[in-house]
Amino acid sequence: MAYIIPTQDWFLDIIIQLLGAIASLALSYYGYKSYKLTKERNDLYFSLAFLFLSVNLILYALIVPAVFIYYTFYRHIDPGIFLSVSHALNFIFMFLILNAYTLLIVVYTKLEKKSILALWAIFLFVITLYSFIFKYFLVFNLTVALLVLFISFYALKNYLSKKTKNSMLVALSFMLLTVAHISLALATYINILSIVGHVLQFIAYVFLLSMLLRVYYGRT
Repeated sequence: MAYIIPTQDWFLDIIIQLLGAIASLALSYYGYKSYKLTKERNDLYFSLAFLFLSVNLILYALIVPAVFIYYTFYRHIDPGIFLSVSHALNFIFMFLILNAYTLLIVVYTKLEKKSILALWAIFLFVITLYSFIFKYFLVFNLTVALLVLFISFYALKNYLSKKTKNSMLVALSFMLLTVAHISLALATYINILSIVGHVLQFIAYVFLLSMLLRVYYGRT
């Protein structure tokens, strides 16, 4: 997430992100309902992951207009306070999104060894800290893309094994999310790719939500 002074497309990007946040909250809600029924820990991880992602999207959507208002109307405000708040939100954004996809890796790859998860958590914290301090948003988004690509591999493997519509929706969702984060990484150089990335992210969430609703109402 880079701090870019909003262009004429910033409002559209905010709307897309807020729609993505709504879809992500719906995924979290149905994931939690599934957990209440099945008591499966993976359903709880799924719910928490998309709760984290919805918070990320809301934070990102709110930071953009805050930057716009600051640079346009309130130049007299001490920039140190604003930057401190922005940096804190940025760190939260990066840390939560990496942890969200880690939870999804646990869900889809069925990792259970606590030592592996502990090492993975340390790795994610280091990447978050590195990206935050050096502001390497390209590195951050490419790291996220690799995490999602890892999930996509298992989702595609599951689809090729089961050949169901639900497994196809899951595989498509994570492949779209991989492309979305690659687009967000390259948005540092091409601004329009930020909108492309968030549109693909929203579509992926809709696909996943469709899958959950089909499962919830007994369709495969």
